[in-house]
Amino acid sequence: MDSMLMAPNLSDDGSVLTFTIVFRGRVVQCGITRDALVQYFRVPADAVEQRFLRAYENGRQRIHAIAERKIRASMHEPVIVSVSDFAHR
Repeated sequence: MDSMLMAPNLSDDGSVLTFTIVFRGRVVQCGITRDALVQYFRVPADAVEQRFLRAYENGRQRIHAIAERKIRASMHEPVIVSVSDFAHR
């Protein structure tokens, strides 16, 4: 199943870093907003894509845990992790 996972990358407009996770045996399209990475993972707003990808990799467990909670609450895709998801933790 891992071969079906999409490598994380920044969207064309740079507003969302997209990724996939496997939840209950299915691949789910997800993303985390640029604002969330800036505010909660210490990425400068004007950073290059590589810096956002590194922040995602470093925070992967935390980001995926939030994405999975959102999937359980609503099976709509894509699942987007935003600033407000971290504010409640």
